[in-house]
Amino acid sequence: TLPEILRSNGYTTHHIGKWHIGYASELAWPLQQGFDTFFGFLDQTLLKGPHHGGKRTFGRPTYHNPWLQIQNKNPKQYSGHLSEILIEHAVDFIKSQKKAQRPWFLNYWSYAPHTPIQPIDEFARRYPDTPQGRYRAFLEQVDSTVGQLLEALDENGLADNTLVLVASDNG
Repeated sequence: TLPEILRSNGYTTHHIGKWHIGYASELAWPLQQGFDTFFGFLDQTLLKGPHHGGKRTFGRPTYHNPWLQIQNKNPKQYSGHLSEILIEHAVDFIKSQKKAQRPWFLNYWSYAPHTPIQPIDEFARRYPDTPQGRYRAFLEQVDSTVGQLLEALDENGLADNTLVLVASDNG
């Protein structure tokens, strides 16, 4: 995998956000696919929770108070909007790399603007309360999170030596 190749070349590798490449077997999880760290969710049907005693509860996805996991630990519930929680972790990671001695790779996979379309109020109130308006609000929210990542790179003196690729499967 790309993270395995990067690790063999001295990089630290990190995944934040949506995984969705497999959850049934730990062999498909981020840490077993070359990542040093993982914070996020293995599948959107696990966001709703609750998860207890190592057993997963599957349900309709939600952005509100999601169940997320660190490394290969059991998921726990976080307060807030999924997009804000993930971007906060990504920005904190970038800040932590300001004095890093090794090159690093951050794989940040936002879930937005995937359904259910649940933008935060800051963006939702700028658009009509219609399916199209909510989707446009969510797209603006995604743009804002990308801006926060780029700003964190600039503020920490990392932008000139960082390659940023942006892709989306839903927006």
